[in-house]
Amino acid sequence: MTEPIQCEYRVQTLGSTWHEPKDSEIATLLSGWGAEGWEMVSATHTTGNKLMLVARRPLSDIDRRRRSYP
Repeated sequence: MTEPIQCEYRVQTLGSTWHEPKDSEIATLLSGWGAEGWEMVSATHTTGNKLMLVARRPLSDIDRRRRSYP
């Protein structure tokens, strides 16, 4: 039986109560995340004009081993 894929997650909120994030700001952020191996899994409007983005990527073998030690 194979082990389930373990992931790490990243959450970032953009915008503010008065200003929503610009499309270019979102695109730049997501392009940077993609270059680092992150995949966006959720985008949610929160209070005001804020946008919460959630991304994930599989843990590398090194990180998985490091996290398994006490």
